[in-house]
Amino acid sequence: MYLGILHISEKTKCYIEIVKSTIVDIVESSQLPYYQKLNVLELAVDSKLFRAKEFEFSLPILTSWIDFSDSGNYFVNQSILNLAIKISDKLKKPVNEYYEKLAINQDSIIGQHLEETDFIRFTSFGEKAKYYKKAGNIEEYEKTLIEYTRLKTKFELALIEVRLPIKETELVHDYLNRKSELLLQMPIETILHYFSTSNDLLIKTDVLDKMTEEGFKHSFYQFTSVNVFDINSNHKKLTDEEAKANERFKAYALHFNLFVFPLFIKTTALGIINGKINYHSVFKFLNDNSWYGQKFDRGNVERDLDSKSNWLSLFAPGLYDFLSQLEWAFIMNNNNVPNFILCIDSLTLKFEGAIRDFIRLIGGTSTIEKRGELKEQLLEELLQNPEIIKHFTKDDITLFKYVFTNSGWNIRNNVAHCFYPFSNYSFDKATLVFLCILKLGKYKLTIKTE
Repeated sequence: MYLGILHISEKTKCYIEIVKSTIVDIVESSQLPYYQKLNVLELAVDSKLFRAKEFEFSLPILTSWIDFSDSGNYFVNQSILNLAIKISDKLKKPVNEYYEKLAINQDSIIGQHLEETDFIRFTSFGEKAKYYKKAGNIEEYEKTLIEYTRLKTKFELALIEVRLPIKETELVHDYLNRKSELLLQMPIETILHYFSTSNDLLIKTDVLDKMTEEGFKHSFYQFTSVNVFDINSNHKKLTDEEAKANERFKAYALHFNLFVFPLFIKTTALGIINGKINYHSVFKFLNDNSWYGQKFDRGNVERDLDSKSNWLSLFAPGLYDFLSQLEWAFIMNNNNVPNFILCIDSLTLKFEGAIRDFIRLIGGTSTIEKRGELKEQLLEELLQNPEIIKHFTKDDITLFKYVFTNSGWNIRNNVAHCFYPFSNYSFDKATLVFLCILKLGKYKLTIKTE
């Protein structure tokens, strides 16, 4: 009802002062329960009828409604304090005391979840630490953060495993068998050319958009707040936009894990077993068919050895390790766990440098001005460079983003900052990086002469 009255008055410009006076009376002196008054005040704050200074009266009232004595008041207290912060921001008043109270309010949740394996206890300590930091209470912030860090190794989450039904599984296997048999009838150059340039390998952007919208429409995101955990178990509540981006990545990962990754495994395994695919054949393909094998001048180098070099010499150690691990696994078949640490670390960090040189070699620039200084573009910026957008498809760039940036697997950041334990250096990540190397090298460069 109040929303309707505010909306009508706002649109018609009628009875504005009467409506405003009524809202103030409701908040200040009506007999309504305070949580109903809170709803009215929230509607008024979002209305265009009021100026910011007209809400100054409400701050002491909001503070008086806070009750920490009953744990059942947690959500109401949260709403009260968030509204007080919103009003104070409009009035340009300090908000420290409200963040302090938000931190204290977390104790009611912590008190209900006493088991150290309870992830709600863990996330509540995280929220509490953030509130103390915003309140400027550094002493309590640091104490809370220590407990939060300790609980990282204690909390547990349930694991849900979903498998395709038998019929659908058979269809996928039939597709993989037919496709891999067809590929393996071709020369090694054609096989690698397919994985580096094929338009039917990766999911199309418009299909991904449709899957994202449909998935988001029918997902739990519509009914609950969602916490996600990064590789270091730090948690974060997703906004709607972040939740949609997360749904998009899930759709992308599903397609990759169903069609691209299994096809690569099957083709590579059979190709290695029959002797068609090995380090030497892959090296020769890249040397003959990509810009990696082309030498180019490097200026301002310490040694003559670097003055004429190529990217294949920089990729070679990682490529050799990757393909050697595959040969060992597929040919020896002794159940030893392959070790992909060297190839993932090496090839991941080289990828960014290769993009930067590609841009420079084709006449572009990777230098930008930031806060008065000329600097090199970071990986996310390189993937938006005009030359990359011009020479690579949207699907290629989407793959690069999902593999290396925080849009998806974030392999570059996790490798650079040593966030991966041993188990994260897996075959699927090595494959992702290798496919990106193939796609980035799909051009042969020609020197233009006057």
